[in-house]
Amino acid sequence: MRTESGYTIASLLISAGSALVLGLKVASLFALVSHKHNQTVDALEAEIVAARAERIFRSYFGDALNFDFNAFNPGAESFNLATLPANTGAGWLRSGIGGLADGVNYTSIADFGGANWHTLALFWREDSTAQGAQGYGGLPRKTAIWFRRPTIATSGMIVIDGGTDPNGAFSGNPMTPDDDDTFIDRVSGLRMVKIRGNPALNKTTAIDITIRIRYHLNHGNEFNWCPVADIPPAGGLCVNAIQNAAVRDIERSFRVYLQNALLTAGGFNENAASDREERTMGSLYFFKQVTPQRF
Repeated sequence: MRTESGYTIASLLISAGSALVLGLKVASLFALVSHKHNQTVDALEAEIVAARAERIFRSYFGDALNFDFNAFNPGAESFNLATLPANTGAGWLRSGIGGLADGVNYTSIADFGGANWHTLALFWREDSTAQGAQGYGGLPRKTAIWFRRPTIATSGMIVIDGGTDPNGAFSGNPMTPDDDDTFIDRVSGLRMVKIRGNPALNKTTAIDITIRIRYHLNHGNEFNWCPVADIPPAGGLCVNAIQNAAVRDIERSFRVYLQNALLTAGGFNENAASDREERTMGSLYFFKQVTPQRF
């Protein structure tokens, strides 16, 4: 039996079936392209966050003033640091996490000990660009850094409060992580280790940092921000996580020199070697970096 156009019903059914199969293949191809596109975009976003994290850490820790190397007791967090220059060695970096005596190594939610936030560091930093009326005199700013633990539904986050009160004491004005602070999200792991350049001095001259930034291979509702060590079958702290949430972490490692760390204070006789001020880079003192801008 032929239709008015001269085609049989069988041929029309075959054509329709072929068109349907072709349409399904095209739809599958678009789905695959979309899936790979989302993977690539998420991975690139993670790379951008990792690069931004390094820049932020170098900016804040690079301008830090005077870290002691002594171990910090996590049970005695204090914001009562004396104003400069009364206490030139007041800054501290948390230690004792993940088995590190001289730093922290967050690889599991258990490292937070049930707390949602950990204070990572508290210190003064140089915020002057050596320009303007008070530039050469320096502009110390109080600085605090926190780490919010990751969960299944929320990524780990590092928050940095750069301080707004120059030369003000920490006491009576505790700093807290706020929405307007500098932050780094997507964090699934963090390692920070203090380096002492001179074993004879109780001074930190550099910090080795490794940060892990999360991205996902699948999209939709299949997200999991838990550290890899907590996701089954590796661990059991995230047993309610969506098992199909395939994840990857970008790891970035770098060393930040505390270039302004005061190792020995200067004396009265600048011509005597024993009375000369010594910092991480010798007698050099660094002001805040200024990025050139185009107008």
